[in-house]
Amino acid sequence: MGILRLFLALVVVIDHCRLLILRPAGFEVNDYFKLGMNAGYAVMFFYIISGFLISLVLDTKYTAGAKGTWAFYKARGIRIYSLYWPIYLFSLLMYPGIASRSLVDRITSFFLLGADWRVCFKDYPHEYFSLFPFGLNPAWSLGVEMTFYLLAPFLLRSTTALLCVFLMSVATRIPLVQEFGFLESWTYHFFPSTVFFFLIGKITYRFSKKFPDTLKNAVWFLPLAALFSIRTVGMTFDNTYLYLCVFFFALALPSLFHHTKNNRVMNFLGDLSFPVYLTQVFIISYFGPRVLSLMNQWFPGNVTMVSYGFVLLFSLLMIAVATGVFLFVERFCASLMKKTAAWMESVWFSSLTKLATKCAVPDAVVISQTII
Repeated sequence: MGILRLFLALVVVIDHCRLLILRPAGFEVNDYFKLGMNAGYAVMFFYIISGFLISLVLDTKYTAGAKGTWAFYKARGIRIYSLYWPIYLFSLLMYPGIASRSLVDRITSFFLLGADWRVCFKDYPHEYFSLFPFGLNPAWSLGVEMTFYLLAPFLLRSTTALLCVFLMSVATRIPLVQEFGFLESWTYHFFPSTVFFFLIGKITYRFSKKFPDTLKNAVWFLPLAALFSIRTVGMTFDNTYLYLCVFFFALALPSLFHHTKNNRVMNFLGDLSFPVYLTQVFIISYFGPRVLSLMNQWFPGNVTMVSYGFVLLFSLLMIAVATGVFLFVERFCASLMKKTAAWMESVWFSSLTKLATKCAVPDAVVISQTII
């Protein structure tokens, strides 16, 4: 599954390169090169994968109740912030313009919760990305992820809640698509109209648990998903082929996970998808013009070779940068955050124990253990 996550991240990068570097210079690559995928689709498919994986860890790693929920929130926070905060700090140091923005913008962009809502409606009908420091506009989707993580321990463990939210999300999206077609504020960034993509991942996971033999070797659904993805080229965002692609993609996930979960190379490639996604704007803005100039020198006058050579070389560059960022930044910060969290929990537990002993309230010790 790791190679699939990296592919989706690179699809986002390629589309942004096309928008920021290639088209202004008169070059172009088509979506067939990316199996019909575009950046918008890639984000939605990331949601499906997230729904599947979060359902898995909640089922196998975190127990229901306060202790398991706290452990889940802690792990998700470390997963996101261990890379987001260092890059956030880097952007502030290199491009300090955010200092002039409001306190609400700073808090929202730093913690991410609600960032997608602020993007949608702070300056509606225009989208408001000014809350983010330079280079972190793609982090709006992390705001969506954080909202999903907040709800997941309760939403994914209740069949009633799952079905109700799924149906409400679909019922929200249908009239919005009919009214606006594809409009970022309502059909792309708006959490209520996209949360059902996460829940498709959950439904697939539940189905795979109930019928394990049916989907264990269903990886052949992935080529069908690719076929329908290719058919979406040139069509509006929401179309029949997209949802056929979603259907077969979701059915292939349990098999992909089963066959690759213990593959260290695949897992490593999957880990690179997050640094690719978060560092892309910095790399595009600095290296994009230089790589394009190099391609023009190598293939003067050959528009096709320049365009696709750029995409290939830039993708390799992104993977190289992401590898360094993952190995030397994300893993270090994640380790530091885990140690800090463990120390804070021990201090919290020790303080409650002392307070309980002093006040002769033994139940407080039990409560602190339950929370921690």
